[in-house]
Amino acid sequence: GLSPATTNELQKPVDHAHTKGPHKVKFVELCSCLGSFTTKLTNLGATLVGFAEPSPEPVALLKHKFPDAKHTADLYDLESFKSWLKTVGIVDLIVLGPSCKSFSSAGKQDWGNPRAQHAPDSADVAKILRPLVVTMEITKELQSNDDAHGLYTLTLKKYEDAGYVLSSAELVRDSEIGGCQSRHRLIITWDRKDVHNLIPPTPSLNSLHKPPCPLQFALVALPNIPENVW
Repeated sequence: GLSPATTNELQKPVDHAHTKGPHKVKFVELCSCLGSFTTKLTNLGATLVGFAEPSPEPVALLKHKFPDAKHTADLYDLESFKSWLKTVGIVDLIVLGPSCKSFSSAGKQDWGNPRAQHAPDSADVAKILRPLVVTMEITKELQSNDDAHGLYTLTLKKYEDAGYVLSSAELVRDSEIGGCQSRHRLIITWDRKDVHNLIPPTPSLNSLHKPPCPLQFALVALPNIPENVW
């Protein structure tokens, strides 16, 4: 077996955002709310270049903390996302946590609510920004109730049409990734098709000992991809 020293070394978080590569990871957060993804990623060394959030309080907080980041209040404001490319350049990663209220067993399960479309419609933003990797975190009912609402199937189709390959879709307990609840969360990761074969498989969150957060493992895909891909 492994020695205690080796085991401890394997369990240390790896700072992928600072791993040698063509440039520091730049990311956009959609449906950001208070920016829990942003907090984790910036602590790892990545740079927030833009976010989408309508609620004024979270927007004020994120603008205060990240004054250089672009902002739009509307996930469907595609012209704004197009304009971002002129100033921020390459976007490596999109992360998002779409509204769960339309899916969660604790909610109304009102699948006709416009917020229920945020998961599939986020693919329209990916099609514009063209990140290497997209990571989505959402309630498990997006997948488990797909026979009733079809929105998981629609999400996969829209991302495929946008030029992305499904890398992983995994159920992880919130408490196992640093959260305070025991409920399961669905973590979905896509790779852009043209770089899919160059990106290492996304490590299984369930096979790792107390992973610090799923975003750390989305970042494992980004460093050391050949220069001509970026």
